Amino acid sequence: MPSLRRPGFRLPGLRMNSAVRVKSSFNLNRYVPKFALRLGGTKAVFGSLALVGVAFAAAMFLVIEKTTDNIPMWPEAGAAYALPSEVGLPLPPEDEIPADANHTLQVTLAADARISELTFKDMDLGKAGLTDCVSIERDSGNSSGYLWVDEFVINNVSAPSFDMANVEVATLALAGSVDGHTNSSTLNSTISEITILSTRGSGKFVAESGAVDRIVVMFLADANISTLTFDNVKCSVGGWDIDHVKAGSISQDATSRFGDGDGINVADYVVNQTVSYRTSTDSLVDTPINVR
Repeated sequence: MPSLRRPGFRLPGLRMNSAVRVKSSFNLNRYVPKFALRLGGTKAVFGSLALVGVAFAAAMFLVIEKTTDNIPMWPEAGAAYALPSEVGLPLPPEDEIPADANHTLQVTLAADARISELTFKDMDLGKAGLTDCVSIERDSGNSSGYLWVDEFVINNVSAPSFDMANVEVATLALAGSVDGHTNSSTLNSTISEITILSTRGSGKFVAESGAVDRIVVMFLADANISTLTFDNVKCSVGGWDIDHVKAGSISQDATSRFGDGDGINVADYVVNQTVSYRTSTDSLVDTPINVR
């Protein structure tokens, strides 16, 4: 490599006319230190490669450091997870309270998605201003798809209210204490038993011991879950809203509690007429309850 030398600096002289010439008395070269950088041969080659390698490594570190911290991973709240992918997509602020950060745990199931087990266990839910704390619903672009579930289990849960509609189930078994309830479900002997046993190409997902605003299970078209479980999920604000599910069985145990304290003459637990079953057991007990 050729030597690198500092450039010379000289002020031009001032020519008045051909007879009178004033030369500059100031020479900048006297005040600029002299230096020379010489690189050559093997040292120059390896030095250049080392510099490039260090710069590349530093750049990669900064890119990874700045991006991975912002990528939510299942079951971190504030994101939507297109299961079976465990990488979440951050959710925008809540429509109800745009100034607050979103801490919803949303499961989005693509068309024909297969999940062997989806479990929510030991979770605390509720945020002031929200209508629902647990929601099972269609995506806005899904007008005909259903969530097909072999076994839907609800154990030891609590919330101010509960609403179930547009559901077909072979065996419906409801128990627990409620602050007034209405069960208008429809007997339909033609409903088939649903069995989802094959786990080929499916995934198992468990969210446990978390505190989130709410849980949303949303499906873009028909989706399949072998076992859907809510165990010890407690809501302080909002209610359960279950829609467009076709299940082999839905069971709720006697330790579950729903009610907002307005008395047993006002139904806080509602099973609508659009819920159809082949076999049903209603062991719900009306008793004053105020879940807060």
